[in-house]
Amino acid sequence: MKKNTQIVVAGAVVLGLAAGGGTFALWSANAEFDGGGVQTGKLAIEKTDQSSYDDLTTASVANDWAASDKMVPGDIVEHKQDYKIILDGKNLRANLNLTGATASIPAALAADFTVDYKVSNGGVDLTSWTPAAATVALNPAGTPLLNTSDSGATYTISVRYTFKDQASNDAATQGHLAVSVPNTAKVTLTQVR
Repeated sequence: MKKNTQIVVAGAVVLGLAAGGGTFALWSANAEFDGGGVQTGKLAIEKTDQSSYDDLTTASVANDWAASDKMVPGDIVEHKQDYKIILDGKNLRANLNLTGATASIPAALAADFTVDYKVSNGGVDLTSWTPAAATVALNPAGTPLLNTSDSGATYTISVRYTFKDQASNDAATQGHLAVSVPNTAKVTLTQVR
């Protein structure tokens, strides 16, 4: 056989094997990887329907301050709001904060108003009345961070507005120049590492 003929015959054999006449395969197998062992948790804060505005100026009944009522020097008004916290996660820790409680006070009235807050749980005060700042931590005393054992707890956040007896800026406090004091306070729950 000539060399060219041998090359043609070898090529035909290779083509025949490739066409399926003599194929082979390496073995393989598989099994499923068990899932469901990794899930995400949850961090949430829910404002409840428990909210009230109370006139603390005189001994009076609860929830006795209406949105149409106007503060005058010497008045004290407290806004209470309940918040339920949800913390679900093995290593989840969080801070409860109050922000913006003083942001609502117009500059013209800043010297005449004080804003304080306190935190309670189940009718028990966890803090005393404390001056509000731009942002303040509300975590219960002795508890630097909330964790999953606090999940489901309801905290009452109280913000107290006091209009000083001796108002320094009479023009800003008169009825015809009355300034609205909207409540811009927010309660936040933030994860901490």
